[in-house]
Amino acid sequence: MDEFRERRRRGLKQDDGGNANRRWSPNTKLPFYLILVVIIAGGYLLYDTFLRDSLERFWERNAAFLQAEYPEVDVAATFSQLDASRQESPGAPAETALLPEAEKLPLHELEISLARQFKARELLAPPVSRELKTTPSTDFSIKKMPDLAENATVRYALLKLSRFGLTQLVLVTQGEKTALYVDTNHNLDLRDDGPPLVADSDAFAVTLVLPMYRATGIMGLDGEYRLWIYRPAGSDVLRYYPLTQLAGQIVIEERHFDALVVEGERTDANFLNDSILVDWNGDGEFDPASEEVQPDQVVRRDDARYRISLVE
Repeated sequence: MDEFRERRRRGLKQDDGGNANRRWSPNTKLPFYLILVVIIAGGYLLYDTFLRDSLERFWERNAAFLQAEYPEVDVAATFSQLDASRQESPGAPAETALLPEAEKLPLHELEISLARQFKARELLAPPVSRELKTTPSTDFSIKKMPDLAENATVRYALLKLSRFGLTQLVLVTQGEKTALYVDTNHNLDLRDDGPPLVADSDAFAVTLVLPMYRATGIMGLDGEYRLWIYRPAGSDVLRYYPLTQLAGQIVIEERHFDALVVEGERTDANFLNDSILVDWNGDGEFDPASEEVQPDQVVRRDDARYRISLVE
């Protein structure tokens, strides 16, 4: 009886025997952990195989709607940053990998100031036109529209015109005339941006003009940013290309080279993310095949290397 009372005081059962001091071992719950690992791995495989692409396509389809609902956020730039974060960092520029001995040359950082060294010019090099799709959808949430006739045809579009976010465009066709309304101040009000750009409906072509700072965000860069917008005959889409390009000079070891910044793959008025054409041979022409320098590319000149980057 005394032994029973002592066991009860210790919280032990009568049949514990030699197992009273047995310690817990991970092996006793091994099947549970195996099941948990299988569930996690299966969930990730399902997401990576089926759901990832569907989610990405969903956000791409709804980018315009999100931008209209949240004009203070640059949706396109946010998506671009997310895409860039998933990509591997680019390899070394081709120029630096040509010869092993070239890597031993001193490397200099060369920052090119667009505001101090360049000026706005027009069509010094062939531009690249882009397509701008329009839609009759009303998901763009324009708060205030101009007075329109009942038979007017209205189409909406979004265009990355500046570093401050997407700009909403509204194309209104009334009979023989078509007007393009541009929400340049990004307040979803089309009645306080000045008169619309008007042209004949059967040959619609206009020039959108913005102050350089409003378009580029570069303080001290004078002039205007001019964008040619037109509609091909019989089409519901618009096409556009920038008329404005930046011409100036860069200096390397007291040598001056003519240079030109032209918007290429990204027509967004942000010249800081574009390549620069440098007239290395001084023939007065710019050859994209041999004289184009990508952002942060390293080039070799004489007995040194230079990493060229564009700054405000």
